[in-house]
Amino acid sequence: MKRSALHFLIFVFLCLGFSLTAQAQYQLEDSNNPIIEKMISGYKGKSVSMSEIDKIVRELSQSGLFQVVFAEKLSGNRVMIRAQQAAELTKITFMGNASYTREELLDTMKVRAGQKVSRLEIKQAVQKIRELYTESG
Repeated sequence: MKRSALHFLIFVFLCLGFSLTAQAQYQLEDSNNPIIEKMISGYKGKSVSMSEIDKIVRELSQSGLFQVVFAEKLSGNRVMIRAQQAAELTKITFMGNASYTREELLDTMKVRAGQKVSRLEIKQAVQKIRELYTESG
């Protein structure tokens, strides 16, 4: 009987421990990025859960303003949202092109001036142009 009672107490302790871990609360630190600061202003000075932090990261990622967004755990229960802003294409120039019109090349690339893009998207656009020229000989 004592052994089953001990097992029950261990089970309860483990359940409570996992429950407390799942409900951990964090404090958001200043990120030194005005866009992020505006996004998290409603959370400042309050304890936030990991699911709330995840929601913030997803919303910032989906905004298209950043290439990469992540939460960095600092000492204690402090968390900082960090992001690398996407670059804005200001101008697209084609040089040495005689085979295709500017619009044909832009349609192939799927990017436009004024658009925010990641380095990966730029590399993919350049690769599409290379493939276009490779296919045409």
